[in-house]
Amino acid sequence: MNGYLGKTVKVKSYAKNLNGLYQMHGNAAEWVWDWYGSYGKKAVSNPTGPKKGRYKVARGGAWNDFPKHIRSAYRSANAPDVATYGIGIRLVRGAVGKGKATSTFSEVKQKADKKVLIVYFSQTGNTKGLTDIIADMTGADVFCLRRKKDYSADYNSQGLYAEALKELRDSAVPALKESLEDAGYHINDYDTILLGYCNWWASIPAPVRSFLKQYDLSGKTIIPYCSMGGGRFGQTTSAIAKLAPKSNMGAGLDTEYDDYNKSRIRKWLSKNGI
Repeated sequence: MNGYLGKTVKVKSYAKNLNGLYQMHGNAAEWVWDWYGSYGKKAVSNPTGPKKGRYKVARGGAWNDFPKHIRSAYRSANAPDVATYGIGIRLVRGAVGKGKATSTFSEVKQKADKKVLIVYFSQTGNTKGLTDIIADMTGADVFCLRRKKDYSADYNSQGLYAEALKELRDSAVPALKESLEDAGYHINDYDTILLGYCNWWASIPAPVRSFLKQYDLSGKTIIPYCSMGGGRFGQTTSAIAKLAPKSNMGAGLDTEYDDYNKSRIRKWLSKNGI
């Protein structure tokens, strides 16, 4: 075992699997034909999912993923029109026989006069620092996600991360201290959500999950930004897509903790038409 390399490796760097294939798990996730969506209840061999959708499936996990995301059975959900660093493509020849495969991208176009809301969670202050810069540049409304019951541990401690990790494993949906309506905001007034968070174990913190489950974001554009310690987005954007499957994902911004390059932030906002 080489430990965490923080990058992809060359083909045939490791031994082939029992099927004679190299680097199918954990190097770069494999972009597949299927749209992400619920499977039927009946047992099916090689299920393909829905015929159309907003998010494509990738399998096998990438260099910055945790073991649970590297299983071939795991399906990530990814915007088909947004480039990402952790996904590759493998060219294959179709099976002999007749047939036709169709796939339709059902994107909903956002309004030209879009109104922007910044929603963020920041436990230790890193994401707040990034959010303050974005808010100053955009003049957008800002809403901070807070747990109704604060984490029992202080700041950046082992206790905090143990508690947050248990939430992640349990797919917890903690109650929030304040709703958008409490703060005078209404989700239907906004077309675009800039969603900020810290990357914990290649997934979103539980309060972000609570927000995504609480509101209907159908047809809205979600543009993620995260502060992280080297894992970039991990599976956080996939987690967002699964919780808001009828949304559209914009190009995200990932930054190292406290490394807030204003020029890069401006380019990111411009790329997303903000």
